[in-house]
Amino acid sequence: MYFFVEKLATIYSSGISGKLAILFVWWLLWPGLMFLVGFIGESRLVPIGKHQSKAFFPGDFSFGIAFVALIGLHKKPSASWGYSLLFWVPLAIAMFFVFLLVRKGDIANYPERSGNSPTKLTHDIVGYFIIPTVLIGLGLPKLPNLFADWQNWLVFLGAIIFYILCVAYDAKKGFTPEDVIARHPPDWQPIWRR
Repeated sequence: MYFFVEKLATIYSSGISGKLAILFVWWLLWPGLMFLVGFIGESRLVPIGKHQSKAFFPGDFSFGIAFVALIGLHKKPSASWGYSLLFWVPLAIAMFFVFLLVRKGDIANYPERSGNSPTKLTHDIVGYFIIPTVLIGLGLPKLPNLFADWQNWLVFLGAIIFYILCVAYDAKKGFTPEDVIARHPPDWQPIWRR
């Protein structure tokens, strides 16, 4: 883990182009992966219009900004426990149980086939397990340096607050059955079956 974070911190330190490169790669992985899964696993384009959750689009883009800010915090070596398996394995196990609880409550809002669609599974695994594990795992060891590198913490918090505002907007607006079907249709078929 240390090697990976150290390489990303080196890229980050190369200037604005390094920061943008990390951000672009993150965006290719997420939410880019969601569009690829929708095209291959469901033979459709994932909607980004009126039926889409604001927490997904544009909200999930804020996680890339938060990730870049956290990589900026790792320009200087972190506490060694932050790179240890004794830290990451329990964190991943705890986040897996959080994922299971959140997913159980979330899929209750979907017809069974929609709740188990490739895009819904991908969204839930990445959004409820992988992203929180990565952001918590990279951020927690850097909390003691909160005031030493306040600019990156400010960017990180701004990105997270933006995402929370998107979630709050979705909660206030609610969603219709048409929104649910547009996001994760029950009649999905993989591209090779169409």
